[in-house]
Amino acid sequence: MRPTARGLGLLAAGAVLAFIATSMHSSTVGSLAALPLATLLVALVWVGLHRLGWPRIDLHRVVQPRRPVVGQWAQVQLQTVPSRLPAWTTLRERLRGQVERGGGDGGGYRVRPLRRGPLQLGPAVVLRTDPLRLVRWRHVAGSSTEVLVWPATVDVADLVRLWPQRYPRPSEAGQPERSLDDLTLRDYRRGDDLRRIHWRSSARHGELLVRQDDPMTDTSLSIIVDLGPKESSPAAATEWTVSASASLAVALVADGQEAHLALAPMRLPVPVSDAASALDAFARADHGRPPAPDQNGHDALVAVLRTPDQGLLDELCPLASTRQCLALVVDADPVVADSLTSAGWLVAGTGSGEDIGAMWDRTLVTWGRQ
Repeated sequence: MRPTARGLGLLAAGAVLAFIATSMHSSTVGSLAALPLATLLVALVWVGLHRLGWPRIDLHRVVQPRRPVVGQWAQVQLQTVPSRLPAWTTLRERLRGQVERGGGDGGGYRVRPLRRGPLQLGPAVVLRTDPLRLVRWRHVAGSSTEVLVWPATVDVADLVRLWPQRYPRPSEAGQPERSLDDLTLRDYRRGDDLRRIHWRSSARHGELLVRQDDPMTDTSLSIIVDLGPKESSPAAATEWTVSASASLAVALVADGQEAHLALAPMRLPVPVSDAASALDAFARADHGRPPAPDQNGHDALVAVLRTPDQGLLDELCPLASTRQCLALVVDADPVVADSLTSAGWLVAGTGSGEDIGAMWDRTLVTWGRQ
C-alpha cells in the first residue's frame, strides 16, 4: 500500500503549509495544513478497512487463435472472477518477450508476436485505490499463460501436389492382386496421369475420377533441419530457414504423406501426421545438431542446412546410398555443397530472404527431374 502521485502532492502541500504555519505562528494557516493531511489519513483508514473485505480477483485468458503466428494479430480475452471488477479497480496485463500490444478494452486486448516459440502472457496486476485516488495497493491476479507461437509459413501445397516424388511406389511382389471389384476411385488432382482417369465413372458422376487399381506402398519423407550457430538479433537467416522448412512439412502432411521431422533439440526423428504437430515442432526448433535419420531407412530425405558442422555432414553423407536425398543449403557454403554432392546428394543452394514459394518450386522441380 502506497500513496499515489495525487496523495504525495497532497502530503507535500500539507507539509509546506505546516512549515509556513509554524514559521508565522498562524493558526489559520495551521488549519489549512491540517486539511490535506487529514484527508490523506482518512484515505488510509478507508483503504485499510476495505482491503480486508474486498474479494480477491482471479483471471483466466482465452487466446484466439490458440496458436498465434509470427507477425499476425491474435485476440486475448480476459475473464475475471468475479466477472465484474469492484469500483476503483483497474487491471493491468504484463507481457514478456518480443510482442507488440494492440488496443483493447477491459475484456481483452490484441497481441502480435514478433518471434516464434513460447510466449508468456501475464500475470496480471490488480490496482485498487480509494475514491479520491490518494492511496493504492496492488496484487497479482491468477498466473501467467504460455502460448506457443508458430512460425510464419507459405502455402506450397500446389507445388507438393505436382511434385513427382509425392506419388507412392509399387508394392513389393508377393502381395495379392486386386480384382475389378477392389478398384477404387478418387477425385482427380492436378498433375495426375490422364491415362488413369476412369472415363465411364467420371461421366456418370459429372467430375473427373482417377483409378487407384495398382497395389501401392506409400513412401515417407524425412525432413532434417540444421539452423546453424546462433545469430545476433535479428535472426533473419534462422527464421527464414524455419519458415521454409515448416512450409514444406505442412504441405506434405496436408497432402496425406507420412513425414518425419528431425530438429534440435529432438533426440530422435519424430513422425507427424497433421499440420499442427509439425508447426508445434518447428515453433520449438533450436540451434544445435539435429538427430540424423536411421541409416537403414529407405524413405526420401530432405535436409535443410544453414551451417552444419563436420559431424553432421559425416552422418548425412552415407544416407544417399540407400535413399533419394536432397540438400537445401541456405546461404550456400561451397564446402558443404561439395561434400554432399560427392556423396550422391542432389544439392540446391538458396539465399535466406529468397521468396519461399519460388525457391521450393525451383528446387522440387529440379529433384523431380533426377
